[in-house]
Amino acid sequence: MSGVRELDRLVSLHARGMMTREELAAEIAEWVARRHPDGIRTASRHPDPVVREALVGVFRFPAAGPGHEVLQALTRDESAEVRAAATRMVDDLTDRHDRELEREDLLGNGYEIRFVLSRMRLSRRLVNELLAEDDPHTVAQLAGNPHLPAEVVAGLVAHPDPEVRRRLAGRGDLTAEQLLRLSADP
Repeated sequence: MSGVRELDRLVSLHARGMMTREELAAEIAEWVARRHPDGIRTASRHPDPVVREALVGVFRFPAAGPGHEVLQALTRDESAEVRAAATRMVDDLTDRHDRELEREDLLGNGYEIRFVLSRMRLSRRLVNELLAEDDPHTVAQLAGNPHLPAEVVAGLVAHPDPEVRRRLAGRGDLTAEQLLRLSADP
């Protein structure tokens, strides 16, 4: 089914009350993810503002950042609802990019949380809490975070989980001693 027709089908389900606005947003996010980046362009040009407004939710995932060209275009959309939603998202993303994140910032689906843990600036308190929980999947995500303090990186070199050490080995800021130790890791 063509992209626009599939979006039209989703809008029709929503219009007939067979799908809530939140469900529509989730379906559009999934549809976009399967067709990225063409899905973003197609949805951003859809004639129904409900699609464009739902598309804004895709940008909750902070990878694109507040300056993403499509998100910025949506702040100038002809629909007041789309403009307002896009402006709120730009403000939220700007806030999250401009500060260290805390536990309450770990919202969204697993993809977003993994991205935040592995790429965004986290408060030392949050890093310490996550390390204390010692969940190997979480610590592995942290190991690749370029904002992780050097002393935390040093402590992870001896972490018992091999995935944590593997992720750590991919960092560009390791000392010669850390690289040597990780290169000897089976």
